[in-house]
Amino acid sequence: MRHPSRHRVLVALLVAVFVLVAGCGGGDPLPKAQPPTIAPTPTDPGVAVDGLDPEDLDVTDDTGISPGANLSFVSPVYSVTTATQPTAPTKVQLTLDTVIPRTSSVFVVTRASASTPWTYLPARLMTDQKHVEFSTSHFSQFAVVLMDVESALATFRADVGSRLGAGVDPKVEKPECDQTDEAKEDGYSVAFTRKKKTLFWCFGLEGDKRVLKVVNRRVLPIQVSHADAPEIDAATPPKRWVAWAGLLGTKATFLAPGRTVTYDVDLEPLQRVLVGSAVDSRAQALRAFQATAGALVAAVTNLGGKGNTLKTVASLVARPQCSKVLGQGSDKMLAGCFSRRKLVATFGSEGLLLARLTGDRSTATLLRQQFKAIALEVQKDGVQNILVRRAKPDFAALVGSFSAEGRTMVINADGLVLESVTNVTDEGIKKMADLTYQLSEPRTEDGVTRAQAVVTKAKIYDRKAFRLRVPRVGDEATVKVEKGVIRSPYVKRNYCGAGAKKNACS
Repeated sequence: MRHPSRHRVLVALLVAVFVLVAGCGGGDPLPKAQPPTIAPTPTDPGVAVDGLDPEDLDVTDDTGISPGANLSFVSPVYSVTTATQPTAPTKVQLTLDTVIPRTSSVFVVTRASASTPWTYLPARLMTDQKHVEFSTSHFSQFAVVLMDVESALATFRADVGSRLGAGVDPKVEKPECDQTDEAKEDGYSVAFTRKKKTLFWCFGLEGDKRVLKVVNRRVLPIQVSHADAPEIDAATPPKRWVAWAGLLGTKATFLAPGRTVTYDVDLEPLQRVLVGSAVDSRAQALRAFQATAGALVAAVTNLGGKGNTLKTVASLVARPQCSKVLGQGSDKMLAGCFSRRKLVATFGSEGLLLARLTGDRSTATLLRQQFKAIALEVQKDGVQNILVRRAKPDFAALVGSFSAEGRTMVINADGLVLESVTNVTDEGIKKMADLTYQLSEPRTEDGVTRAQAVVTKAKIYDRKAFRLRVPRVGDEATVKVEKGVIRSPYVKRNYCGAGAKKNACS
């Protein structure tokens, strides 16, 4: 063990020698002390690819121009090339221009070259809020865009609301019917819901048939219920409403805006038929569905894409999941028709952005409110009915007993006629026929009452007694009463009642 005192002496001698050498200028001077070496901070690469050295990437960048409304670039446009393209989805990180909020909605846009349109990829903002990660199977141009979701939602909600209107089209004209006054004869009458603006209509004759023509005044399709009134003519829906027609079924007439349908309303006495506008829950849902689809098409157009509401509606309702839920409420409509997967399938990569609109809580709230408003509006203003009915015929001018030599006729208040005819021969009185027939459509003009007659029972005793055709069940004719005299249309003889002149029926 080294002694402590000896150690101190040795150190003192060495210090003295060093001082002497330095003071005498002997030998080279000692070098000056240098600061410690510090490695430089590596530069943050604009593009980093999993499994590739940055030196294997050729990256250039440029300034991007917004691809559409409510989108802005938050990174340069990186053009990335490598010796070979990836053979499987590869994770890539892009550096942003600045730190952005954690709640930001970011997407990666990519294109093959500056002359091709952008497509969108889902992306994830990293925890440092300065980088975005995504997966790709190719290297080309990439950039990060930030979506102003609040502004996009405000525009989208306003657009949906503006498309939900189902007002009256002032250009729609009233239909015209012939012989309206004549059609109201024979006990016919028409009653209708007043102060409603869904239907135009008219009642009249087409040939010998009574008809009711109905026109849709609204700017959206309606359904027309028509009970037992057969359609004579219904306008084919135009192309833009074919998808609606296919979903609403055949229980009611599908009537497009401005189109006309004609119904046969020939009725039996005491019969009635109700024709009216009807908008069921499925039709109400279609109204909201089309408004939402139209607003999404407008949003795609604002993003620089292309869209067509007619084709979009047809494409979406062609999907069983979508058509099935229409009429089951707004929440099921959103899930079944406007999910992210269905939007991407319908709109392409722009569907990723649209899903931020349809998936937002405010959209669900808006549509719930609109569904309720539509139902109330339909109940208040959309239902309009037209009732055509036929009263019991009034046979008062015909009721009574009529007679002549060897024959009698009795007509009751229901228009039932009993006629009995005999023939006087040398052999005595011989029965000729007993007839029963039903009257209808009584009418009186200038003191003459006429009615239609149909034989319902015929018992013929002497066929030879008839000069002309023998009456048969189903034979139709006209009965006329004038000045108390009625002529049998089948026996071709007169019968006299009250007020008939003497010898008028001899």
